[in-house]
Amino acid sequence: MNSREKQELLERCTAESKVLRDEGWRIEVTWDIDTLMTLIACLQLSLRHPKNTGASSQIIRVVIEKLIDELPVDSLALRELAGKGNNPKHDE
Repeated sequence: MNSREKQELLERCTAESKVLRDEGWRIEVTWDIDTLMTLIACLQLSLRHPKNTGASSQIIRVVIEKLIDELPVDSLALRELAGKGNNPKHDE
């Protein structure tokens, strides 16, 4: 893919994303606890990459917090475990 093709793809994606945002498009998913904890761990691991410092990393932090918030309130051990991987000082 050359630079012109990349630019065209980016422009098309930007336009499609705007339409979906304007329409209020959302996705709903249902996961079991093993899938949820694995997803949280993988997202946290992605934050350890030294070049993952931009706006997308901030979005991922919010996503992780929202996923942890979805755990049942009385699942204290799971909440604690999931929270341990969400510490920015370990991201380097």
